[in-house]
Amino acid sequence: MRKKFYAILLFFSLAAHSYDLQHLGTIHAKEYNDVWKQWFDKDIEMYAGSDGESSNIRFVFEMNLGEYALTYAFWGMNPEESREFMDFYNHLVKAQEWSKIARENRADTERDIGDCSTSKTKCKISFRSTNSGKATSAMIEIKEKAEFDFTFNEGTFMVQGSQLDKMVEQLNPLALALNLSASSESNNQADDLFN
Repeated sequence: MRKKFYAILLFFSLAAHSYDLQHLGTIHAKEYNDVWKQWFDKDIEMYAGSDGESSNIRFVFEMNLGEYALTYAFWGMNPEESREFMDFYNHLVKAQEWSKIARENRADTERDIGDCSTSKTKCKISFRSTNSGKATSAMIEIKEKAEFDFTFNEGTFMVQGSQLDKMVEQLNPLALALNLSASSESNNQADDLFN
């Protein structure tokens, strides 16, 4: 009986978010590989979509063995209603502010900014400044919450200078609300055509 309940719950939770997500942009980042002891170029794809009732903001991280999605799901179309997403966004803004301070003061530092986890993903953002403040980055640590704490879906992504600025600009809650509204209209128009 319990298995049937979980199967039904899974079906409805998947159907609840069955709408198209619009591509917001690509962020060019770097991921540290512990085996090779070096940084490799990796992309972070950003998406957002809504059906008017619920919305998703999704980040797809390029991992060594595939891709992993960090998704912020919430009711409505106002990103500011999602505490987890706003934590993520505000931590990136803080890293952007600290980048300016580090450059102006030629400061090298590494500091934790905060947690941006969801129910399925551990997420932490920190700040790093090297080379007398000339190289600044937001560090996004991602790890799938898995049984027995073992997963291949984990990584630390370094988002530098102009890419951090681009990410903050595209994730601005006001601009994102407009994207979600347009997505809702597009998704609902397609539904109306075939009713």
